[in-house]
Amino acid sequence: MKLMKKMLVWVMMLTLMTMGAWGAMAEQADAATDAADSWYEISADGTVVTVRLPLEAGLSWTAEISDDTLMELITEETENDLYVASFKAVDGQIGDVSLIFNLTDDTAEAARRTRVLEMTLGEGGQLNLLSVLEQDPEADWCELTDNVLTVRLPEDLSTGYRWDFEISDPEVLEMLTQESTEGENGGAGQYAASFRPLKEGQEELVLSYSREDGETLETRAVDFDVDAQGNLSLRFVDVFHIME
Repeated sequence: MKLMKKMLVWVMMLTLMTMGAWGAMAEQADAATDAADSWYEISADGTVVTVRLPLEAGLSWTAEISDDTLMELITEETENDLYVASFKAVDGQIGDVSLIFNLTDDTAEAARRTRVLEMTLGEGGQLNLLSVLEQDPEADWCELTDNVLTVRLPEDLSTGYRWDFEISDPEVLEMLTQESTEGENGGAGQYAASFRPLKEGQEELVLSYSREDGETLETRAVDFDVDAQGNLSLRFVDVFHIME
């Protein structure tokens, strides 16, 4: 499955990234993300994680624990059009674990939306969140108009981080424009880039929010198709957040 392969790539990226210094990254997170943590919460004592995910007509959320010897489900219910579930570490267990949530119907071959929390379990059941992956069929930062794909992302150049992109096959998609604008009164600015299809193919556009020394705070990806007639369509978009 392409999602599982992509998750392995994200995990490898995370392993490499965490070898660097992370102190400054947490302070920069607001400039690179759009409230990505609004759907999950870790309790004040750091031992329970609760997720609240909006339901959609005809679809339901399912939860999977990558290693159920390390973490267990405490509660699971539907509340005010939300799927709500809480998890904690199994007593005495330490290690790395992922919580994977898929929004599907009974017949879908692939999830419409996916959410993944990767964390480390420490002494006393303490949860340390490592990364957050969100996969959706659309996103407000990614727009397709008149067969041109445009991305717009918050960017604060004063932090040393800036957006850059990579196309898995530059013969399928090419950049038309790319611009970074500064914000007013010292606030965060915006990165904007547009792309057009060149030939048929199924490829990926990856955008990374990084510093010159290679430290990456966030990665976003757009999976797309170009048909034989040159029409561009989006398959899904990923947002991968690195935590402190």
